[in-house]
Amino acid sequence: VPGDQWPVFLYADYSYDPEDPWNGLLWSGLLVSAYKHIFTSPSSVDHEPKATRSGNAHIHGMCCVTKASIAYVATQARFGLTSAQIFSRTDLITDSE
Repeated sequence: VPGDQWPVFLYADYSYDPEDPWNGLLWSGLLVSAYKHIFTSPSSVDHEPKATRSGNAHIHGMCCVTKASIAYVATQARFGLTSAQIFSRTDLITDSE
């Protein structure tokens, strides 16, 4: 993705700074919440602790955030924000394959 075309939902406070495009990238509240929802548990996003089963990170032996896991969550979040009904490798909106 060219630096000037990152989706705004990836930025902290959903704010893109054209003078400093790296500022806040991959630090949005939505992305962090989606990450926690997928890898720890949906209840980890809530502020009230609940007894739940082990999260995906624990089940799969993940001990840290990786570039690949961030890319996975960003892809899932973007799909969730679209009106697409199926996930496809070929995305006509972003022209990705």
